[in-house]
Amino acid sequence: MSKLKAVILLGVVLLIVGLVGATVCFPLAVSDGVEMVNEVLEEGDMVNRQQIGTADTTTLVIDYLEITMQLRQSEDDNIYIQTANNGFQPLVVNSRQEGEELHVSVEASPVTHISIESIKQSLAFGVSGQSRLVLYIPKNISLKAEEGAGYSIYSYGLVEFANKEEFFQSQENWDDSAEALQYRIEDIQNQLLSYQQDAVYQSYGSASLDNWYQQETESLYTQLKDMRIRLLRQQLPEETDLETQNEAVFVLSQLCDLQQQQDLLALQESIVFYAYSVEGTIGENVYLQRHEEIEEQMDEITPQIEQLQQQLDAYVYNYTLPEDSTSSQPSGQPQTDPAGQADQADPANPADPAPSGVTAA
Repeated sequence: MSKLKAVILLGVVLLIVGLVGATVCFPLAVSDGVEMVNEVLEEGDMVNRQQIGTADTTTLVIDYLEITMQLRQSEDDNIYIQTANNGFQPLVVNSRQEGEELHVSVEASPVTHISIESIKQSLAFGVSGQSRLVLYIPKNISLKAEEGAGYSIYSYGLVEFANKEEFFQSQENWDDSAEALQYRIEDIQNQLLSYQQDAVYQSYGSASLDNWYQQETESLYTQLKDMRIRLLRQQLPEETDLETQNEAVFVLSQLCDLQQQQDLLALQESIVFYAYSVEGTIGENVYLQRHEEIEEQMDEITPQIEQLQQQLDAYVYNYTLPEDSTSSQPSGQPQTDPAGQADQADPANPADPAPSGVTAA
């Protein structure tokens, strides 16, 4: 028998053995997994419910929530909070009584516990359908939330409390406020920054950057543009007519698109610089060539961004640009646009590949 035939025969034998092993072991693995889940569910230690307030409390104030909170009706006059353990990040509940007000904040533990027990808890949590955070509120209690904390509160079924209509109206108003838009813009910024750091440090590579980064962040940039447009409409002077508002929105839309291109170029520069100076995967000549190409594209769009920024500032701060003003900021006017522009980080510094167009006012 030739060596080639022997290798092929050996490969077929190993494949058959593997399939047989999988056929035998898979049901056992599933059985073990189901057994683990049932064991945790039977122990009943996944859910922790504790009383945090009594009938002496008239107002419950939510200071901070790191995750969504579900509201349910309390069976008595006491206030309860229930947390479900997802196995890896236990929730930490802090409460303090100030007179008739009870202040509550909930955060996820910064420590991630990975063990056999945590895996069992995670499996059980996934199939249990439990909400991670539930507040049981009596009908006679008023509910308040600090700005930025109450947007993650919703009712489960019919829940009554003293100021229900006023509370949810305030939450709806806050969702459309400049503070809420600013909060969301900053959240999107952080997500984009995380993707940029992944692209630089985890070696996705410049060859696949365009596809990977743009696919992963396209929806984020769309959301960012929407948030900035909504914020701009609030920042325009009250006397601004509809036609002028639409002109300003058009300018901001163009600005967002160019800043997205600028972000991508800055990220490409960071990646090639990192590949050259840290990883050593490309030589100096290759780096200098790519650097020059990126710089040329940057030089082409930067004046356009500056001009659009000036136009946007003119709409927001209600002043007229000089006819020959194309690249310089009008004297005495703000250097940062209220709808989201900020100075660009050094693209050659991979430790800070911050995008140029994702910093909110």
